[in-house]
Amino acid sequence: MDVREDSKELRSRNNRAVRANAPLAANFEDCLQAFDRLRATIYSSKKDLEDEHNLGEDCYSRLRTWGHDSGASSRALDHRLRKSPQLGTSTLDLLAELQSILQEANELSLSDIREQTEHPLDVDENISNSTEEIGIQDDRVPGIDIRQYLEDALEIIDCLLDLLPSLRDPADQDHFDTTASGEDAAEDIKMAKILFPKAPIPLNERLGRANWKRRQNLKKVRQGSSPSEITKSMRGANQERKEATKAHKQHKTHAKTFAKYSRRAASRGTSDAGMSITSSNVETIFSRTTFFDGHSVTSIAESEEPHKIHLLTPPMPPAPLIPGSYFSCPYCRLEISVGDEDLEPYLCTFDNCIRADKVFGVKEDWFQHELYCHRIQKVWFCRMPFCKNLEFPDRAPFEHHLQSAHKDLFASNHLPILIKNCERYSEVPLPQQICVLCGSTCSDVQSLEHHMAIHMEQLALTAIADGNSSEDEEISDGDGDLTPEKSPADFLLDEFVKEQTGIFLPKSVRESLPTTAAQPRQFTIEQKSVLEKKASIGSFQPGTSDTSSVQGSFLDLNPKKEKEELWAGKVEAFLGKQTEVDPATDLPSIPTIWTNAPPRNANFVGRTDNLETIQTSLASQGQIFAVSGRGGIGKTSTIIEYAYRFEENYAYIFWVEAETAGGRADTYSLIASTLKLGGDIIQDQDGLTILVMEFLQSTDKKWLLVFDNTEEWSDISNYIPPNLSKTRGSILITTRKPKFLRSARDHHLEMDTFTLEESRQLLLCSLQPSLDPHKLRTHPEYHLAATASKLVDRLPLAISMIAGYVQVSRCTLSEFLEIWDERQSRSRKTTKQLENSAIDTLWDIGIRELSLPARNLLEILVFLDAESIPKDLLVGDHKEPFLEFLNSSETIRYRRMIAELNGRRLVHVKEQDGRQRISIHRLLQEKILQDLKIEKLTDVFGKAYCLVRKRFPPASPIQVPEPDKGPACKEYIPHVLSLRRAFNEITGLEPSFNLAQLFYDAGFHVWERQTAPDEGILYLETAEMILNRLNYDSNAKIRADIHTVIAMLYSIIGIRFGTQNLQRRRDALTIRRKVHELHPEDLESDVLLTNAASDLGYYLFETWDYEEADKIYQDCYKKYCEWGTENDLPFEYSKHCYNNARLCMHRGSYSEAINLFRKGMELSERALGKTWFYWDLQFALACTMLQSGEAQYALEIHLKGFSEQEKALGKYDSATMMSNYAVGAVYHHLGNLSAAAERMEECIQLASVAKWSEEALARNRFHLSRIYAVQGIRQEEARKLEEQAIIVLGKYAVPDYLRGVEDKMMLFDNLQPAVGGRFTSTGLLSYMQTRALKA
Repeated sequence: MDVREDSKELRSRNNRAVRANAPLAANFEDCLQAFDRLRATIYSSKKDLEDEHNLGEDCYSRLRTWGHDSGASSRALDHRLRKSPQLGTSTLDLLAELQSILQEANELSLSDIREQTEHPLDVDENISNSTEEIGIQDDRVPGIDIRQYLEDALEIIDCLLDLLPSLRDPADQDHFDTTASGEDAAEDIKMAKILFPKAPIPLNERLGRANWKRRQNLKKVRQGSSPSEITKSMRGANQERKEATKAHKQHKTHAKTFAKYSRRAASRGTSDAGMSITSSNVETIFSRTTFFDGHSVTSIAESEEPHKIHLLTPPMPPAPLIPGSYFSCPYCRLEISVGDEDLEPYLCTFDNCIRADKVFGVKEDWFQHELYCHRIQKVWFCRMPFCKNLEFPDRAPFEHHLQSAHKDLFASNHLPILIKNCERYSEVPLPQQICVLCGSTCSDVQSLEHHMAIHMEQLALTAIADGNSSEDEEISDGDGDLTPEKSPADFLLDEFVKEQTGIFLPKSVRESLPTTAAQPRQFTIEQKSVLEKKASIGSFQPGTSDTSSVQGSFLDLNPKKEKEELWAGKVEAFLGKQTEVDPATDLPSIPTIWTNAPPRNANFVGRTDNLETIQTSLASQGQIFAVSGRGGIGKTSTIIEYAYRFEENYAYIFWVEAETAGGRADTYSLIASTLKLGGDIIQDQDGLTILVMEFLQSTDKKWLLVFDNTEEWSDISNYIPPNLSKTRGSILITTRKPKFLRSARDHHLEMDTFTLEESRQLLLCSLQPSLDPHKLRTHPEYHLAATASKLVDRLPLAISMIAGYVQVSRCTLSEFLEIWDERQSRSRKTTKQLENSAIDTLWDIGIRELSLPARNLLEILVFLDAESIPKDLLVGDHKEPFLEFLNSSETIRYRRMIAELNGRRLVHVKEQDGRQRISIHRLLQEKILQDLKIEKLTDVFGKAYCLVRKRFPPASPIQVPEPDKGPACKEYIPHVLSLRRAFNEITGLEPSFNLAQLFYDAGFHVWERQTAPDEGILYLETAEMILNRLNYDSNAKIRADIHTVIAMLYSIIGIRFGTQNLQRRRDALTIRRKVHELHPEDLESDVLLTNAASDLGYYLFETWDYEEADKIYQDCYKKYCEWGTENDLPFEYSKHCYNNARLCMHRGSYSEAINLFRKGMELSERALGKTWFYWDLQFALACTMLQSGEAQYALEIHLKGFSEQEKALGKYDSATMMSNYAVGAVYHHLGNLSAAAERMEECIQLASVAKWSEEALARNRFHLSRIYAVQGIRQEEARKLEEQAIIVLGKYAVPDYLRGVEDKMMLFDNLQPAVGGRFTSTGLLSYMQTRALKA
């Protein structure tokens, strides 16, 4: 009880401090509390005050919205207005007046309630048109006065809302000596010229003036006391207003009059210029740990008077850098939220900028301004399919293009709107950038941003360095650490040496060291080289010092020596304390190579036994270890900690996100790109997978492969190398399923909740990162931490959320327990007891106290992929009112929302590839979904859809691959998957055409990538289901689009979907014809109709329906002739040659077919180069040569094609393997059985790890068994091969046209695609030609 009373007193003192240093935040809170009392009074009143209740709710909602948007609900607004005292005073005036009005309204309401209690009225007896008949004066009519007060309050709130744009970006008002002239900035301008001699003079002058103002601001606030004079003046003005308000309390018109005056005064005191503010999760120069590297060096020009320039580093803050925490800045005397900026070092480097003098405190804001205002060009692009997003650098040429090329597509009055909609920033990557400050060349914009930021930060830091020189000198005289002869870098080296001495030398040895100067040890060149390498990778370990060689302390070196001797002496002395190193045996190890590395959890505690169990089990090679447990238990964080803690045991650590098929494929193939496997060979997804497995099997270095969030063993089995026990690797898996592993030989760990001591450590160390874990028992909240942990069943995720709540709410654990008890009590009265009621209560406490924008954002995250939500997906140029809070212009609000969610541990923020990404725990997603009602679910789902739709590229309207859209599709398709799952699983979500269009686009993207065809079919079937629920037109274009893509995905899967494949193609052609009849002049419709016909004809070859295919291809050829010549459309004409050649081959016109195939190859190479279509033509040419009796020529062409494909696609590609088999088949035809068998044996070996169709592999096995039989060898093996092949053949019914055929080789040939392997032997085609003649 005493602990809780002490904590209340501490909180009371903190609140008084907040009111003193943040008057705007304090007054806003007072207004909210007054509103809460008034709303409660109105709600509980016995009178009919429905209008007053609605008006009060409206006022309260507006005020809260203003508080969140302006930053008044936190201390952000007080901090932002520190340089705009007039605007701050005006805002404070309005808040004080609002509070006075609400206070009077509360007093009136309370007195009215007392009168009702003391003199209750009989309603039936006292109804009258005159208020005098019931004894109430005119100014005390029930409800009238309250309504008037609320209307006055609403008018003031409207004034505050009018001020919102200025409050978000206030104009600076210099409050230092106003008599100072521009000449006073001469020294700073000179400093800028010294630092940046190659920069333009106007830019150096602007930088110098900005730094002079920065210095004057700091000097001014240093002269005052804490808090700053600005804040004091605001508080003083507030006190005077309170006294004046009390003296004139009965004046009823003060609100309106003052509101009008305040609006006029505010409009005079604001402008468009101002600053920006950041929240705690954004990197500033105060939160960064490294400010200088070898890639960004400030250039100093040689001059007659050399200037000594030292690298400056920011001073350490007087508080730990915990996001969302506050400390009193010793330089500006303000309460600072960790992450807020004061120096504002960044300035636009373009002199023609309309806001050239605006300074930025956040690097991201500054560089975004430079990119989108100056560096990235605005362009206009044409959306028409055949224009292929043609870009125009100016509006006039684009307008001319529209009027000349597309004038029939729009009315003239729609032209301005069309031009506006086609405007965007150019997507062309910026070339190498030149730093305007030093003239250095940066390879990309990210390098330029980092490079220029360091330049400007160095200049800004001189404002602190010079301003503190006297203080530094006084300190240096006392302790001898920092003298005028020492630069900041010298001082840091001293600290480093001290730290290393404390690590490497025992205390007894350190105390016995003499004070004479140390004599450095002598090393050979070879030994020094090894030591330098050791130091460069940080491989020295405690306990390696050779204390016998220590002859003296190096901490008392003479500070007046030359700088070079000082540094050399320190380095030699430090090296002298190290152990002798044998260069031949103790060379530094190579750092571990990671892929998709997750960030390490700095707050990880406990799990020592679990980590040791995993390490012991994986000590031997070829092991599989699965970690399972319920959500929130800490499976992933434990595996991350294991990987980092035992990193030195592995040469490679590969992290695979295993939850979705696309995620598995992408993160697994990342291994190949990181290690540069396969060289320049163009690999598809399957080829990359094979290359990775081949590497894992062949490397002699240890590796660890992690599959995170695995659902089923079958999901990852294709990514685990065969014969794992013979490799040098280990597999580590996380899953929620306790029974997961395939074999009893594999290892398994079912994770439990934390022990009580681990729970205490996680909670207390999260609240106080600097806390020594060995001193937990002496912590004043040690027992309270145990109580809090038990409430949430010692679940690590829940404990982390408690820490986040306590930190952000700035309460104590004792107060949190009080809140918990109140919420639990209320929950028991209103709801049934749930299985996880403690967890539910924690979610409720954490989520329901969020600000409205943060809550809205958190709800949207529920429908997105939990693992990685890029900031780009959320923030954009949103025009929709319901997404206004995520508009890219509202960067401050976004940072505040993310800081709030991250601080409460509801989301996790990380930087990956230079981009901010957010993750949310799936358990939290499930909890929020349970709490949302169906109306709210529909609303939030619509917002999430809108965000994803804006980022996920639409499919090509004419269904042609567009590789440039691939990266964006790959980035955002996990979020489309999340939307599809939610739509299928949540009952009540409304279908829409736009949602169906999104799922179609996703299915088309899957087809483009040629990966996971089953997943693509699910997208398309969901889109089809939505259209059916909407009773959408069965002859609409999107219906044909879906049929076409599903048919193409069926073709990828194989022959088993033959019937469905053919029907889908026929349906697509039928719809295309009907659409074309409605718009015969539409070129796009014409192209789609022709392509649909060509697709159907292509598949008719599979069923030997050559006559119908012939008719279709003749119609296609007529269209090609209408569109252009062979020179205009080489690809279309190459397709015509291909199709006609196959018809000729079927009819036995081999010479004509050969000529057409050769012409098709020529046109294809002209159109696309040597790609898959060229090799298809080449393969068909070789097969035609074989059918015509030219087997030797066929072999030569097959060998050439195989060589080219193996070089370009790799030996594991399915087309390469089919080409390899075809070579073996021709060898068999020529009688070279050994060469034929060798080829087919190689195909079987490759197919064991590569993806080859079941039907192709079965034919290869059957063919090889026949060769063995002819050779009279390997009879048992031949029998097994034949049995395996016959099993596959038995899965398919024999078609009518092959009934009675005894040659099984012909049946196997018929299972192959007509365009990719059916005619590698001569029997089948000869049989079908004979049958056709008989018919």
